[in-house]
Amino acid sequence: MHLRPDTPADQRLYDALVRGDYETWRQVTGRQIVEAGQHEMLNWFCLLGAMAEAGMRLDWSTLVTTDVFNSNKCFALYQEAR
Repeated sequence: MHLRPDTPADQRLYDALVRGDYETWRQVTGRQIVEAGQHEMLNWFCLLGAMAEAGMRLDWSTLVTTDVFNSNKCFALYQEAR
C-alpha cells in the first residue's frame, strides 16, 4: 500500500499552491490525505497556512515527481508581498 505517490492528487495541490488557491487546500480532509498516502503534504498545509497569515507570496517553486521514493517532492521560495 502506498508504494508509489498519488501524483495526480499531488499535482492538483501543487497547481493550487502555484495559483495561490488556498481554498482548494482548505477543502482537503485529513482522511483524503491518508487515503492518498500524502503524509508528506501535511507539512505543506502548515507552510501554506503560515505563508497566508504572514502575507508572503510565492516567488519560485517546482514539483519533482518520482516513483523511486514514496512521495513526490515540492520546493518553494516565498518573499514578502510588495
